[in-house]
Amino acid sequence: MSKNSLYRHPAMRLLQQAIRREMYVQFAASLALFLLGLYLAYSTFHSNLPLMIAGLAISFIAAKLLHYTISNLRNGSNRLLEVIHGHPAQVVWIYALQVEHKPFGILLFRSGTMFFRMADGMELSVHLPQRHLRTVSRFLHRLLPHATFGYSEDREYSFLLSPENLRKDRSDYLN
Repeated sequence: MSKNSLYRHPAMRLLQQAIRREMYVQFAASLALFLLGLYLAYSTFHSNLPLMIAGLAISFIAAKLLHYTISNLRNGSNRLLEVIHGHPAQVVWIYALQVEHKPFGILLFRSGTMFFRMADGMELSVHLPQRHLRTVSRFLHRLLPHATFGYSEDREYSFLLSPENLRKDRSDYLN
């Protein structure tokens, strides 16, 4: 299977959908924060100057977040996708964390987060439905054969010492 066909794989689409979903959540949170700041500034305009200034500051920060989020949504850009497509050798360690939400012992739902650790020490993550974690992980095994998969305390320690320690075949992927 060629690299181009791997990028069109259904598991890659699952990963892209999860990233897009996170971007929409970021947009919604930024918009809500912006509206909250505007409401706070408007409602305290005549009565409380410090709260009005706080509302304007919140609105300003949220406007910057909105601008950043909207530009990423328009471009379809995401740091994780850029690394996977452009510099896959940077990814040295991938692991997933699954969480079961069980209030009073009743399983409500399961969720998962996939973590990508880079050779420069950076960490990126994406939230995936638990049912897609295995599919995406198997796909990434083929796409990134040099990366180490799975979490252990030894791997965490090794990563903290030198991220390059987790690269499986160093000779083929040196930059």
